[in-house]
Amino acid sequence: KIIRIDMSIYFGSINYIQRQIQQIYKHENINHVLVISSGINFIDLSGAEALITENNQLMLRGGGLYFSGLKPSVNEFAVKTGLVSRIGEGHFFVSKKIAIEEIFKKLNREKCLQCEARVFDECAEIP
Repeated sequence: KIIRIDMSIYFGSINYIQRQIQQIYKHENINHVLVISSGINFIDLSGAEALITENNQLMLRGGGLYFSGLKPSVNEFAVKTGLVSRIGEGHFFVSKKIAIEEIFKKLNREKCLQCEARVFDECAEIP
């Protein structure tokens, strides 16, 4: 699933963001969530901790939380505070295209076979 966050991730917004992510993996049974992050202007420590928590929940289900296009200042904060190292460097990408290419390698092929959307270039690899 690809979502876009156009707000700062801080103590005042994190409950809403967490509920949205939890809705995806609990009710939609989707375990890989890519966050288009170019609209994120700021992440505070409570926001970072909450993102780590959600990533851990997704990882327990065989997936993960991924980010593409973080602004340089937000990326610098994410590195400095350990957000990147705790979630994993392989979960942060400079572009959506690169993120999709990498996440696609981790997808359950049986689920892909059931999907009729085939909206990404990578879907052409599925018979």
